Amino acid sequence: MDPLAKAGLVCYACKHMMTLCYRSLGDRRSRPTPFISRYALFGGRRRSRRRASDPRSYYVDRLGEGLWLLLLSIFLLQVLDAYLTLGHLRHGGIELNPVMKALIASGRGLFVAVKLAVAAAGLVFLGIHKNFPMAKPGLVFLFALFLGVVGWHCLLTLQQVI
Repeated sequence: MDPLAKAGLVCYACKHMMTLCYRSLGDRRSRPTPFISRYALFGGRRRSRRRASDPRSYYVDRLGEGLWLLLLSIFLLQVLDAYLTLGHLRHGGIELNPVMKALIASGRGLFVAVKLAVAAAGLVFLGIHKNFPMAKPGLVFLFALFLGVVGWHCLLTLQQVI
């Protein structure tokens, strides 16, 4: 046997010195993907379960293009809702949500900042958990809900114009 291999300084699999061998770093698959990882923002390769035996609820490295489009659409509907709400308030409308009403009383900038920060945080959370049982139906529900809210705002605006 090679004296370097006997001393544990050469990798048996690739015959490189251990200081050069990536195999000596340990198995990266020995621990699950963390809740928030660098791959969530900057990409990775995993988009779906690899094996049928893997759990149904799992994290992946990358979000698909369709999910990014859905998340962006919901966020833009939230932005429209915030600004249309402020427009209605300027024309004598009232805010029905007591939490948002208190934020508007504190300042319109604070209202927009908090509303959009909470929306962004919630969407990031749902995006990370996209493969959990309630995440995708929750995203579809939010899209339909805020599409309805923006539609309601448009109806109110048309009533003010007419």
